[in-house]
Amino acid sequence: MFDESLVVQSAVSAFNNAALGAPLFMWLGLLMLPLFAMVYKVGNDFIARQSFWQGLKQGNMRTFNFALSVLVLVFAWLILMGGNYGVLRDEISILPYAVSAMLFMLAAVIIENLREINPQMPAFITRRIKHRRLFLYSGLLLVSLVAGLGGANTLWGALMPAAAVFGGAVAGRALRRRPSPILFSTIVMLAVVTLILMQPEFFRFGQLGNLSLVHLGALVVTGVFAAATVVLRNVKPRSKIHRSAYIKLKWMARFVVALAVVLFLLTESVPVFLGMVVAIMLSFALSVWHQDAIAADLDKKMWAALMCAFGIVTIMPVITALGIVYWTNLAAGNVWRQSKFLL
Repeated sequence: MFDESLVVQSAVSAFNNAALGAPLFMWLGLLMLPLFAMVYKVGNDFIARQSFWQGLKQGNMRTFNFALSVLVLVFAWLILMGGNYGVLRDEISILPYAVSAMLFMLAAVIIENLREINPQMPAFITRRIKHRRLFLYSGLLLVSLVAGLGGANTLWGALMPAAAVFGGAVAGRALRRRPSPILFSTIVMLAVVTLILMQPEFFRFGQLGNLSLVHLGALVVTGVFAAATVVLRNVKPRSKIHRSAYIKLKWMARFVVALAVVLFLLTESVPVFLGMVVAIMLSFALSVWHQDAIAADLDKKMWAALMCAFGIVTIMPVITALGIVYWTNLAAGNVWRQSKFLL
């Protein structure tokens, strides 16, 4: 009972619980508000002046390049900023498999997207690569090795993410149909938020069973923006529901969503969170289907808001900055007035 190692482990565990219980992401987000204000004011000028990534400027490929930037940042974040598998309390966890699956999908889509922008790569890079194929495969092996070093502390735990990255890159070379940039990046961000909820201590988000209302509220907000983006991209207004029937159905949907949110706040359960997101999607889909028309670029505005919320939750201010810059170039309008019909 009074073994020295047990006492030390208990003290370290208590310290970690206290540290992880604080909403660090919220305080960092507040401290970065001046930075975000600067991005809002001069972000477009900065992108217009830079010459490395021309696709971030105005044009037909702008959304594609913003989505690709998000995917690359999430890919690097999963490899470099995950944490230590030693902090997991579950002896058997599906987190290594889930992270490897995410790395596989991200590597495949990123490689396929890079093929799209390859002709636009800076000339000074391509001129210096004399043996281009050898250089690219060497870089891929290096990235796979780094991904393996960030895996679990076993041989198979290291080989699995490395193989996932390498296999995803090879699969990306064979892809012939590019997924929708907004829809795929939205699914990726929602999946990452789900991973964080599964093992918050691993991602330095908090301690499972000890998440505050700030943590849970941030996850709910991110889920709402993800649901709105998916619905607005895939459901078309039809105006085919009679108003009296729509009012009754909408109140039923609101009740189900409110119940799901309360259950999630009480349980912190991943299945409840996913069920809550599905319920929100159905409620929003009902609202969109009832409308005659919706405002232009409303789906893109919800996607930009999702990037901002996701960047705060994951402490990736660059993604939040991308969301702000993308927002500032969309059609002006009162977003609350345009989107309140969803509620």
